[in-house]
Amino acid sequence: MRLKIIRPVPLMIFIISFVQASFSYADNFLTAVVVKEATNQEEAIELAKEVSAKLQHDMSLDIYNLDSYRFISNSTEKENDIDISDLLPVGFRVSIFQNNNSYWVTSYVGGDISDPETSFAVSQAKQHFDNIKIKKIKPKSKTDIESSYTALRRVIILGSFKDFNQAVVQAKEISQQSSIPFSDRGMIFDSKKGLVFKKTEGSEPWESYYFGRRDNSCGPNMPNCISIERSSFYSGFTKDYYIIIGGISAAHEENNLLNQYKKVVPDAYIKNTTLYMGCTH
Repeated sequence: MRLKIIRPVPLMIFIISFVQASFSYADNFLTAVVVKEATNQEEAIELAKEVSAKLQHDMSLDIYNLDSYRFISNSTEKENDIDISDLLPVGFRVSIFQNNNSYWVTSYVGGDISDPETSFAVSQAKQHFDNIKIKKIKPKSKTDIESSYTALRRVIILGSFKDFNQAVVQAKEISQQSSIPFSDRGMIFDSKKGLVFKKTEGSEPWESYYFGRRDNSCGPNMPNCISIERSSFYSGFTKDYYIIIGGISAAHEENNLLNQYKKVVPDAYIKNTTLYMGCTH
């Protein structure tokens, strides 16, 4: 059976993500070695792969959004909004930073330019690339960073409906034909609230409310699953639809589920969105 779906509106994508690191930096600034610049994400990813191969550095799987940083031109500028040193993308690693409508590919993020490691990183970059740029990064506070802890995710869309019951019928049919289990993720349809989590004796903050799916799994025993979600939860999606989701993966992760779904739903497709990936408690 060939199943048709309604496509929500496309989205311009952004991503913010951080890795754990312990790093000491002078005057609360970081130094970024920018070796390439691009005008779009696809070009930036290809350039980053090129830089990674040439320098033999690992490539970050995330794209850093400079809304979580402050780039400055005058290193003598002082601000008092820094209280972190453990949530920074530092070291010899190829990373992509989005700055407004441009993308910067960096080979290193670290301490002051006078530090031996940073000086080496600059020299190394100059050996392989022309017109490198040195940027000073001013991180914001830990609270600001955590509040904007979002990441790009690729969502497999299998269907979208205004009517919840129609979405359930089609989701279960896709599940049966694809042999990928359907899960309600512990949610029910409330006549007043719509799709929400069941009320239990627990203390989870989303009980009796809705909180969207953020990855491939629907629990520890269901690594892949089909679920029905609210489109309004996902930035850039057309609002007020019940959407059938077949999987959610990180920006650069390979996801072979789409080809499996297309055997049942030829119009299945991947749509990018940004999701909050921080704590929900």
